[in-house]
Amino acid sequence: MPSAASVMSGEWAATEMAHAVEHWRKQFRGDAPMKDDTAITDEDISSHNLVLWGDPASNGALTRIHSAISAAIDPAHCRPHYRPGAWTPHCTLGTRIADERHDDAIAFARSYDGRIEVLFDVVDCVAFPPVRIISEQRLPS
Repeated sequence: MPSAASVMSGEWAATEMAHAVEHWRKQFRGDAPMKDDTAITDEDISSHNLVLWGDPASNGALTRIHSAISAAIDPAHCRPHYRPGAWTPHCTLGTRIADERHDDAIAFARSYDGRIEVLFDVVDCVAFPPVRIISEQRLPS
């Protein structure tokens, strides 16, 4: 498997995958079905729920899915930094920060060293600015 876009994302993916496998074993009393990303077929993608660990730089299946989604989106609706080969993993913590608070926001972001744990309950397709939800899909709880 190629290297992740960053050491941190690679370490996170490995840790989270090990955690998920451990909990699968506890919950289902068996081994989680697993495949190397290079062995995932188009049929797997279209007919199975997949959990893909990594980022488009390190996971070939994720790269294929990202490319297919990108190809289906009108480029006018997708910023260049979300396109295949340019995608950067990120989490937007603030938008429209007043110019006079810019330095404070950057200082806070650089000093923050805590973990953030999240539970995703919805996936939105958005357009911005301003942020508008184009489509929304609730995730199973």
